[in-house]
Amino acid sequence: MIEKSDNSTPTPIEKNDAILEKNASNHSKNEEKLLNLIAEIIVEIIMEAEE
Repeated sequence: MIEKSDNSTPTPIEKNDAILEKNASNHSKNEEKLLNLIAEIIVEIIMEAEE
């Protein structure tokens, strides 16, 4: 987690670290959504092939 400096204003490094953490979190969420969409497409292809 981000360690705060002694004063209440975050340093540029702390701001950057917070942005990097948020980006990593968003990346993980987007990756999960993409994998779910790929799985749905594969299921649809298999179902159509069985018809």
